Amino acid sequence: MSLMEENMKVPLNIEDMCNEAIDLAAKMNVKLGYEPEDVIVIEKILNECHEKYAQNKMEQKVAWNLACLYGVMVGEIMLRNGLAEKGFHWTPDRNAFIQDDKDMSLAPVRKAYKRIINGVEDNILMFYNFTMQAVFGDIDLNDYVTRE
Repeated sequence: MSLMEENMKVPLNIEDMCNEAIDLAAKMNVKLGYEPEDVIVIEKILNECHEKYAQNKMEQKVAWNLACLYGVMVGEIMLRNGLAEKGFHWTPDRNAFIQDDKDMSLAPVRKAYKRIINGVEDNILMFYNFTMQAVFGDIDLNDYVTRE
């Protein structure tokens, strides 16, 4: 069982976690807020985390903790920039999923964790862009369904 699977629960106080992510970014002389452009900043931070992780300079537990902070931040950016108006919300449990009433759910914390562990193939900016385009109808999800 991976560390992520063992620690699926997130200490889900959204406001505190976002404030901590903003404060941590500020310590790196990086300004972070709730605008869509801030996902680019988070992608850069997660890339730096990946580089440290890949060089064995970051433990998996630290990677998970950082993924929790920055994944929640990405989720909150998504909600504040349109997803909330489309009926999305944080799940009431501590899994840190964002869901709507139509069974669509998003896992920004898991995506941030995979970004740190796997690298650019799990780019958080692509996750953000794809999700926002899918929700707002700019792309047809049927184009991405595997047909047998």
